[in-house]
Amino acid sequence: AAASALLERLQAVVEDACRMRDETVSRAEKDLVALALAVAEKVVRRQVEQGPQVTLEVLRSVLQSRPFGDGQWRVRVRVNPREWEWLSRNWPSPAAAQRPVQVEWVADPAVEPGGCMVDSDLGTVDATLSTRLAAVRAALEGD
Repeated sequence: AAASALLERLQAVVEDACRMRDETVSRAEKDLVALALAVAEKVVRRQVEQGPQVTLEVLRSVLQSRPFGDGQWRVRVRVNPREWEWLSRNWPSPAAAQRPVQVEWVADPAVEPGGCMVDSDLGTVDATLSTRLAAVRAALEGD
């Protein structure tokens, strides 16, 4: 009987140790994801500080991936005022050559550098930096 009790106690200790290991691994996983996201965000924000070329690439991606209708497209692109002048001067881009796009540039202080909001008759595409980072966060965290 003593051996049976000792065996049960040993089994309980092993189960507790396994549970604690699983909890530790789970916490470490979450911490690693949080750290990776923080590093990625810092790298992206530093890249954005280099200039509005990032926003231009984001806009190219949006225009290449979204159906805005047939023929000549008309879109209103809202960008941060600090990027507005450079972007409006450096348009059209190679993406515009593939798909004719008439762009109305709007300086919008609500849009942070590194992203844009693209409005068309079919709706709005939120390509802001914070929205894109939140999508990455949700994908990594499994939300």
